[in-house]
Amino acid sequence: MIRSTSLCLTLILVAACSNAPAPVAAPELPMSEEAPSTVIGSWHWLGTVGSAPVSALEPARYAVEIQDSGSALIQADCNRGRSDYGVDPAGAALFGAIGLTKMGCAADSQDRQFLAQLRAARTAISAKHWLRMSLADGESHAVFARDPQARLRHYRCTAGQGYALAMAPAGALLWIDGEFHALALSKGEPVGNYRGGRFEVRVGEAATTLLIDGKALTGCQQLD
Repeated sequence: MIRSTSLCLTLILVAACSNAPAPVAAPELPMSEEAPSTVIGSWHWLGTVGSAPVSALEPARYAVEIQDSGSALIQADCNRGRSDYGVDPAGAALFGAIGLTKMGCAADSQDRQFLAQLRAARTAISAKHWLRMSLADGESHAVFARDPQARLRHYRCTAGQGYALAMAPAGALLWIDGEFHALALSKGEPVGNYRGGRFEVRVGEAATTLLIDGKALTGCQQLD
């Protein structure tokens, strides 16, 4: 049984920006405990990272609105529904049974994948503009954003290394080597540059480049 209690989630502690003219590496935005109210509201599904990566073609078609009453309103493409949302005695985040309308959606719908992610959710961690839910396989994470215009992209580089990057005008969320890193939009630099700790992302018209400690990953190709 699910009891509608508040989740213990995490907060991005935003470091102050430097006024110095020379570019300074932005501190990585760490995840720590935040007030449960920060998860309340609408989140749009961007896709999944991990063992079976997928990107939502149109995140605006897939959303979960978590309410402080302990319920969640769900938009699965052309269908609408609701579920209980709370924590089990072990402290894991869970959705209850999901009741939905039964309209037939378009052929490109990803509603089944989206609903599978919700049913498999085990924990939830928020990071300012982002929400990620760890899934039952222990390796995958569903990624959500406040902004329906945000997008999730997966990249494969030489030597088998890869990463995933969620981007929105307000910032970016990097997933690499099994860990998430929140990046801030670089001020005073071209739009599409993000920084955080050891990481920098440069988004150009032809390609996206990830730099780690100032060194670019080479041979990277976007998979979706």
